[in-house]
Amino acid sequence: MALETFAVLDNATDDYAQQLRSQNEPTQTIDLQGLLLPEVSSSGVFDLRSIGTTALGKLLEALPIPIMLIDKWFFVAFANRAFCQISENYKEIQGERFVDMLPSPDDADRARLLTEKTMGLLERVFAERKQQQAEAILKIAEKKIWARLHLRSIRVNADRHIMVIIEDVTAERSQARIGRRDEERLRQALENMKSRIRKQDEELSRTRQRLESEVREHDKTREALKQCLARELT
Repeated sequence: MALETFAVLDNATDDYAQQLRSQNEPTQTIDLQGLLLPEVSSSGVFDLRSIGTTALGKLLEALPIPIMLIDKWFFVAFANRAFCQISENYKEIQGERFVDMLPSPDDADRARLLTEKTMGLLERVFAERKQQQAEAILKIAEKKIWARLHLRSIRVNADRHIMVIIEDVTAERSQARIGRRDEERLRQALENMKSRIRKQDEELSRTRQRLESEVREHDKTREALKQCLARELT
């Protein structure tokens, strides 16, 4: 199982990373021709934008999980109504390039890398015909979420498309981020405590050395006084 990581966020201080996992499973493309209307199937041509009139479209609309279909040009051709859980204006994403749904970093190099990685992911779904998984920030209309993506190649007549099942893991990622932040704060607090203890130990060591030096000086003075007194008595 391969694992690839690449940055996705605008804010370079956030340690989010997009993860891509290629499933170790047989090559497979799901054939959905049987769910199309007979006249559509026989024509050999199908426009994904009209999928809502087919049994496939009705099935996708009935599912409670956000699902989108991406055409061979990597544009979002269909998004089911479960996307309204994320944004009521979800239909705005239809007709967009999938890559444009990922907020682009301000840094030009990171933005270019994100585009290359995303396009590479989509091309890999078509080329390998294996399920792919990725995690990324997605912008659905005005709403941003952290999404776990499950991508699968599907075939509609002669054309192949990509079905993307979207799992909203924003709460999970936010909790993990809070956990990492708390761990970092605890680590910093421990480091500060260790630093204070070291300083106290150093101060105690200097105080002990100073006291030992004063005791030695006191002993020398007392010995000198004893010798002086002895000379006076003789």
